[in-house]
Amino acid sequence: MNNKYFFIILVIVTLIVSIIALSLNQTITGYTVKSTGTLDIRITPQNAKVYIDGRFIGTTPLVTKINTGKRTISIEKFGYEPYVMQLSIEENKQIDIKETLNEIKMGSVIIRSIPNRARVYMNGYYYGRTPLELEFEPGIRKLEIKEDGYQTYKTSIIIEKDETNKILAVLSS
Repeated sequence: MNNKYFFIILVIVTLIVSIIALSLNQTITGYTVKSTGTLDIRITPQNAKVYIDGRFIGTTPLVTKINTGKRTISIEKFGYEPYVMQLSIEENKQIDIKETLNEIKMGSVIIRSIPNRARVYMNGYYYGRTPLELEFEPGIRKLEIKEDGYQTYKTSIIIEKDETNKILAVLSS
């Protein structure tokens, strides 16, 4: 048998093995061929973040291919309750998700200081300079107000839905 025929037979055998492996979802030379399904996610409000098995994949509205099997889908948007579900993805099937996220009632904090223009930190994150009005989800927050040449003002505040906390921090020099 000459080299030309050997090469043609080798290509044909490789194609047949590839087709069989694809249909059986088997490994070919170290690569796993995975079957997929499709997710079509339409969420109100739009621009919610979508995570599949904890990995960020995009924002809504979103249509994406996803590997078959059991998957955890999380949809999150600030100010709204997260939407989490377990799905079983089947090969070449589409799952449509159309949901409305539930809004979390926010609380607010109005922060003023003497001296004015002091730096505001909530749970260690910088938010700006006084005077400042912020909205948060309900919960307990650690507030720090700092200005060079003054002692740091520290307190904990309880944020409650539909409530406004007013803080006047008088910093000592």
